[in-house]
Amino acid sequence: MRILLAPLLLAVSLPAFAEVDSKIHKLCIEAKDYSGCIRENNEKSTESSQENSKDPCSKKGNGKKLRKNIFGTFCMDDNEYTEFICTNMPSREECKKNDDVEVAEGYTYRKSTIKQLKIRENYGRYLTFWGRSINDYSGTPGYYNSGSPGSINCSTNSFGSTATTSCNRTGYIAPSYSPGTQGGTQKRWFEYQLDCRDRTYNRKGDISAGAFKKGWQDVYYDKTARAVANKYCPRIEKLPYQN
Repeated sequence: MRILLAPLLLAVSLPAFAEVDSKIHKLCIEAKDYSGCIRENNEKSTESSQENSKDPCSKKGNGKKLRKNIFGTFCMDDNEYTEFICTNMPSREECKKNDDVEVAEGYTYRKSTIKQLKIRENYGRYLTFWGRSINDYSGTPGYYNSGSPGSINCSTNSFGSTATTSCNRTGYIAPSYSPGTQGGTQKRWFEYQLDCRDRTYNRKGDISAGAFKKGWQDVYYDKTARAVANKYCPRIEKLPYQN
């Protein structure tokens, strides 16, 4: 009798197992209670599917969630949401901690300082912000100034039979030597100006050689300027104006 019932039980169970997801089947194949394992994992899969259907932003691996706040409803991951909130409400305590964005070691920009800069009475092209970067600069050679002998002017004055001559030198410059300056590296915060159209930047106070400044350069040469240009120039119109 037992021999006759075995095929019947197998036939009853096969249709249920045939519809099992292949991943769940692999997970449960070695389980002592195969049917119990299948049932439990099917329930979890159903719950997960229901949760995803409630959240239209949720896709496998994208990390985005449905965010609701006073500004509206948005699909954002955690980083996007933090940036959005801190752009609109920078005074929040958590935003103060997340204000500085490190691009690379030694290169950082401060999000709350990124604003449109008014140039020639217009906005929409230039940005201003504070950023930290590394500026290597060269030294200057010493040089010798031979000076100038100037010129000697003489005049003669006569008093009766007596004549006196006096001379004076003008334009004389003594020889001198000016020592060279050493090169070095600046690791500090700079006030930046950024041209979004030409993708160039100017750092106030950066040294080129001696006391000279580097002036406007391509963002290629500064990781901080390049990061800000890539992220904020495409949406410059949404940024606040500098007061």
